[in-house]
Amino acid sequence: YLSDALVSIRKFPGVFLISVVKSFFFYIRCPSEFYMLAGNVNKIGLYETLYRRIIYGEFTDHPDPKLKLQGDPEYQRKLFFSTPWFTLLVLPALLIYCIMLVRRILRSKLYDNPRSVVIVFITVNLLYVTLIANVMEMGENNRIRFMMDPFLVVMLALMVKDILRYFRERKSKAKLAS
Repeated sequence: YLSDALVSIRKFPGVFLISVVKSFFFYIRCPSEFYMLAGNVNKIGLYETLYRRIIYGEFTDHPDPKLKLQGDPEYQRKLFFSTPWFTLLVLPALLIYCIMLVRRILRSKLYDNPRSVVIVFITVNLLYVTLIANVMEMGENNRIRFMMDPFLVVMLALMVKDILRYFRERKSKAKLAS
């Protein structure tokens, strides 16, 4: 399988890249967007809608794929507004933050610090799952990412804490300078 996959990637790199981009698009979507969950999602209706609006940043529901097949001109507009903007913008920033944090830990040689070990563990898992889920899978990537959401929340809290600390320190330096 590996040699066939490598030959396919060499011969059709554009197809591979488009597939990976599509996989990342699935990766950022809400995990409840799965046809087998429709019955359960309908039962919790408003809660699921609020969750998607607040956590994922989706302004409207995802359009019915049948509209695309029927040539509905509103499909692209509906697709744009149903994009999970919070996830789309925050996830890459969060992964970059994780890498920078691990670099800082490795440079400071705080390997034996339990907090550092946990941060490195979480970062390696997030990067590994993100890479594998999007290079090797197509279609259920959001359900794979869902298992990583607790790690993402922990790292998001650390990132927000560091951003707030940065602005507080900058503000206090400005007060001292004036």
